Amino acid sequence: MDRLPLAWRPGVVGAVLVLVAYVVVRPACLRRTGRRLVRSAALAAQLTGELVILSEHRITRWCRAHRLRPLRSLGRLTDEVDRRVVRRFEGVRARLDPVPHVKRGIVIAVVATAFTPSAAWLAMDHWPHTGFARSTRTAFARWSDLEDKVRLGRNSAVAAEQIPSPSPVTTAPRPHLAWFLPGSEAPQLLGLEGDVAAPADLDGDGTSELVVFRPATGEWFIGGRTAPLVLGADGDVPVPADYFGSGHAELAVFRPATGEWLINSRPTSLVLGQRGDVPVPAHYSGPGSNVQPAVYRPSTGEWLVAGMPTVRFGEPGDVPVPGDYDGDGRAEPAVYRPSTGEWWVMGSAAGPVVWGAYGDVPVPAAYPGSPRTLPAVYRPDTGELQVVGREPIDVGTTGGEPVVVHRRGQVTLAVVQGES
Repeated sequence: MDRLPLAWRPGVVGAVLVLVAYVVVRPACLRRTGRRLVRSAALAAQLTGELVILSEHRITRWCRAHRLRPLRSLGRLTDEVDRRVVRRFEGVRARLDPVPHVKRGIVIAVVATAFTPSAAWLAMDHWPHTGFARSTRTAFARWSDLEDKVRLGRNSAVAAEQIPSPSPVTTAPRPHLAWFLPGSEAPQLLGLEGDVAAPADLDGDGTSELVVFRPATGEWFIGGRTAPLVLGADGDVPVPADYFGSGHAELAVFRPATGEWLINSRPTSLVLGQRGDVPVPAHYSGPGSNVQPAVYRPSTGEWLVAGMPTVRFGEPGDVPVPGDYDGDGRAEPAVYRPSTGEWWVMGSAAGPVVWGAYGDVPVPAAYPGSPRTLPAVYRPDTGELQVVGREPIDVGTTGGEPVVVHRRGQVTLAVVQGES
């Protein structure tokens, strides 16, 4: 050892120790120890990610409640940095395929610990079936449940009201649905809690009638009419539209159990879709065409349109938002990605439009002054309609379900919620 150069001595000693450890300890023990280290690192990464996600979630809710708009620029910058980190990590992951599982797991766990919350949501979009994505997806739910339990435990009176009890079921009437319409001084009441709002222009006068569908009985209640109409059954989804080019909408339902489309006043044997599909009827064939039945399949990103070939556009977690985004009279398949606020339109060479944040509800439409469909979101926390390139519009309430309606030939937004 004394004859070796001084710089070589630590390396030689380290190599000897590694060889001794390899001889004394069996390789199977080394592999088992490596797997345990990987699991511990993955658990630490998951817990760290959930704590950071909770912090950002709380800060974001506080900023929205106080309408701190300057922080949105910082959020967009963070999303762009995270997006580049994810793209770089995709290349690293592809090069790690031939590496042994233990080494690959250690590298993935180390990189996962450096993820910011926005990048974690992007990871859920790119690798939705991984364990890290599944744990991140349920982080909000677990923390929300914990917050509810803590909040209920502080106030016994609130806990007694909200925690289910084994008392007999009462027959108290359900609250009505209140429709908040632009230009109306007071909300209009139509339907009961549990009904589905489905406004449609049933007489072709350019103004949408207030319509609700009651899934339990298959009844349709239309504003201004006393007797309900019956079409559909429990589990059906209301999809009223102008399917025959008559100039007015027809009552219709999509039955996910069988894929049937039932359209009022005319028999149809159309079968399109299956359980889990989202109905997205629209004018996909261009100007002068009828509304075509169509479904979007979230599990595969497929668009199935009646009379047209199937196309694939979208990823798991996307929300379908078809519309005429280029103004050519033809509806294009499009998706809204809640995790990043991106709007992807099929065939668009300009790339995605970033508009919206976590918790927003997409409500695209050809709003007044535009001949084409515009990306737009409804923000339940503040009760604002935010159309891309325009100032926010206060709809007069917070929460509720937004629905696009026509008022005197122009498109606007209404909000439906339970009567308080």
